[in-house]
Order: sequence, then C-alpha cells, then structure tokens
Amino acid sequence: MVRNSQTEAVGLNDSGTIVGKYIDSAGHDHGFLDNGGSFQPIDVPGATDTSASKVNNVGVIVGTYKDAGGHVHGFLDNGGSFQPIDVPGATDTAALGINDAGIIVGTYKDSSGAIHGFAADNHGSFVQPIDAPPSGGIPNDAFLWDINNTMQFVGALEPRGSGVVVTMVDFAPNLIQNGSFEQGPNPSDYLPLSPGSTAITGWTVIRGAIDYVGSYFVASDGSRCLDLNGNPGVGGVAQTFATVPGQTYQVSFDMAGNSDLSNTLQTMEVSAASQVQDFTFVSGSDKTHLGWQRDTWTFTANASQTTLEFYSLQTANPYYGPMLDNVMVAPIL
Repeated sequence: MVRNSQTEAVGLNDSGTIVGKYIDSAGHDHGFLDNGGSFQPIDVPGATDTSASKVNNVGVIVGTYKDAGGHVHGFLDNGGSFQPIDVPGATDTAALGINDAGIIVGTYKDSSGAIHGFAADNHGSFVQPIDAPPSGGIPNDAFLWDINNTMQFVGALEPRGSGVVVTMVDFAPNLIQNGSFEQGPNPSDYLPLSPGSTAITGWTVIRGAIDYVGSYFVASDGSRCLDLNGNPGVGGVAQTFATVPGQTYQVSFDMAGNSDLSNTLQTMEVSAASQVQDFTFVSGSDKTHLGWQRDTWTFTANASQTTLEFYSLQTANPYYGPMLDNVMVAPIL
C-alpha cells in the first residue's frame, strides 16, 4: 500500500497487475504499478506530475504526465522505457487506454480548446479526431477512456461549454453500417430475401437467396442475424465502404451454423479487395444457443471504395447454411 494523501487504482489486467496514481505530501501526482503486492513508482523523467491509466495483458502501460509549462502529454511505458504520445497539433494529449495489440486511445485538446478522441499505435500513427455527433446542434467534446481487443472504444461526450458529461457512448470505429442487421423489415421468425435485395439497411443480397432471421434463432448481438442459405439458396451479403489504398483493415464477425442441420461443417467465404479467406463452423442442435464464435480477418485496400462480401459455400444442403452477425471493420493502425 502506498502511504500518502490519496491513492487511486484505475487500471487492472487479467493477471492482476494494477496501475494508478498517488499524490505526495507536496501535492504532486506519481504513477504506480502494483504487481502481486510489489510496488513500483512510475515517473516520466522531467515531468512534474505522472499518472498511469491502463496496463494491457502484455504489461505495457499508458498514462499522462505534465511538463514544467503545465501542458499534458500522453506516455507509453514498455518495461521502463518511456515514449511520449502527442497528437499532432494538439495543445494537450492524455493517453487513457490500451488493448493487447498496443492500440492506444485517449483525448486531446486542439488550439481552439475543443476536446476530441484519438487512437494511435506505438509507432506514432494516429487516427484523429474521433468525435461524437452533435447533440441538438451543439458540438460535443469527446473523451475516449478505453479500448478492447475487438477495437471497440468506450468513453463519454459533453455538449461543448456545458461542463456536464451527459452520457456514456460506444465509440466503436466501425466502418460498416448496420453490422448486426438490426435495421430492416421485421423478419418475424425469418424472412427469405432474393439476390439483389437491399431490404436490410446498408447491405445487398448476392449470389443466391438468404434468410433474414428474427425470432427463429438467438442472434449473437441484438435480435437479428443471417442464414446465408435461403429457402432454398446459397447466397451472401455485400456492403461497400470508403477505404484508403494501402491501408490494412481488420474485419471481425460472429459465425455459427443453422442448428436445424446439426453436426454439420459449415463454410463461409469472406472477400474484399481481391483477397479471400474461408471460415468454418460445426453446427450444433440448440437454436437458442448456437455457439457463436468470433472470427477476424485482415485485408489491405487497393482503392478508395472497397466491397466486403460474406457468402456461403454450403452447397450440399441449400436450406441450412452458415450464419452471420455482428460485423465490424476498423483500420489497423
């Protein structure tokens, strides 16, 4: 235990390593790391104040420090080696979260005093600003507090100038519209859709018929999902979105199999920018517990627009196919 006027533990990884800050008798902040009861202070060289925010499962720490001029900077601490984190053009930067891939999130202040979120890697590549939509026409300041391993951000927004944080928000940087298929006509149990259909907001049915599933199966996210084999049909879905040529993107999605054809190997192919990958799932027998698995895939864009496709390779039985839900695409920094 650190004995001082105030101690705050604010970060914890899966192995129980704790990070935070304490305030000394002179009123200055110091970061600390507590690894199984072994305490280690964290002070950025030359800083007047240091605070550790988060530690990932690799043991890399992020936090903030204040320089002699009163400006705030982020830092990354990898085994005692400090690296500053400053968003280009920012007057102040705070690094507040990090995932196991080393993607850092936080908040920065621009020259006008507006506050924005940012994401960065440990090589100095930044995605910024990351902002929340205006509230009633009033711009929002955005605060990014943490990021998980599926690239979802969590934080808060504050109508600029109000001084009041009004809500928690999910800043997931998903380039895909309607990734969990919740926006579309009411499918009831399920709704067959033919190739060319755009009934599901943001998506086009391709190759063959699919089933837009409602209450017939339990989705992985929300209340709707897709069976990529229709009644009958061996189909898929596609969506086109903006990309940067040469940029690598991570595709994440949940996959299962139609349990009406149990113990069957289901295969789904994912394609984008002339790159493809097959994914498999052995279907179970319980429609309320399909056993959804999270899969990821990466591709490198070669144009300013990229079409992402998911389609069934289950041709042996055109009624029962691979199932899809919770699609996300985010740039890899």
